[in-house]
Amino acid sequence: RRYDIGRLRADWDREKTKQAERIHDITSASLESLTSRHDHFEERVKNNVEEVCQQLSSIQSNVEGLHSQQSETSSKLVTVDKGHGNRIDRLYERSDTFDKKFQQLELGLARAD
Repeated sequence: RRYDIGRLRADWDREKTKQAERIHDITSASLESLTSRHDHFEERVKNNVEEVCQQLSSIQSNVEGLHSQQSETSSKLVTVDKGHGNRIDRLYERSDTFDKKFQQLELGLARAD
């Protein structure tokens, strides 16, 4: 059988671009969502701190609770960022593998002609 390597390459490149854009969109949307949630959280913290300053007797317990939530949110942001980075790295590795296979196939077909 003969394959149209140019067409296969174009299909592969198109799919690779489509998937990269999809990954980028998903990653961006996830990070935007987390950033928005984090921003809302920070605003709540700011408002709470202002209220707490007026209630000196309960400052310590409120600060400890807010600190715990802030640490958890920051930790989640780091985890999500690492996860997306790992996914992107794996996809680039897979893409490189397919590129190498296409190059070998093209070279083999060129030698066969």
